Amino acid sequence: MYTSDCPFCHEALHAEELICRSCQRELATPPAPGKCRAGWFAAFTLAVAVAAGTAVLIRGFLEERRHWLGK
Repeated sequence: MYTSDCPFCHEALHAEELICRSCQRELATPPAPGKCRAGWFAAFTLAVAVAAGTAVLIRGFLEERRHWLGK
């Protein structure tokens, strides 16, 4: 029936409790699985920005190289 302990007072708690009955502190609730997509979107956006920046730098380098070689 009891599944965890309070991280503050180590009282045995039910899994659904949000506030400890003993010390009255709010317990941290784990995020629901599959609900956080902001991290994936930010990582994807950053990857696209890095790829685009790399492409721009490579293109500029190749144009300058062509200019140096006189082609």
